[in-house]
Amino acid sequence: MTSNEEEIRGIRILHLEGEITAMAMVDLDNLLQRHQENHVRRMILDFEGVGDINYRGVGLLSERAFRFRGAGGEVKVTGLHGTVADAFQFVGADRLIDIYETPREALASFGVQQIA
Repeated sequence: MTSNEEEIRGIRILHLEGEITAMAMVDLDNLLQRHQENHVRRMILDFEGVGDINYRGVGLLSERAFRFRGAGGEVKVTGLHGTVADAFQFVGADRLIDIYETPREALASFGVQQIA
């Protein structure tokens, strides 16, 4: 798994690529924890470039999103497709985390209109 980040009006967007194995999911959870500790409150995780994901790790991601919410923040997910979308549905994360087609739609849900 690789990732790159951008920030738009205080919202951190993490673009993920590749395969997210169980170990990569732990790394992702640690990254999200560091962002939370650094007072990042609004995050978008873009899975558009992810081809496969360890479904057990999706539960870990759901827990981290729950912790963000408990601290007054929010994590939103975009770009789910194929087996990645299936994993979120299988674990029930699609009922716990707000999911959008694109980062632009997730930004709009935060009340931010991205300038083209």
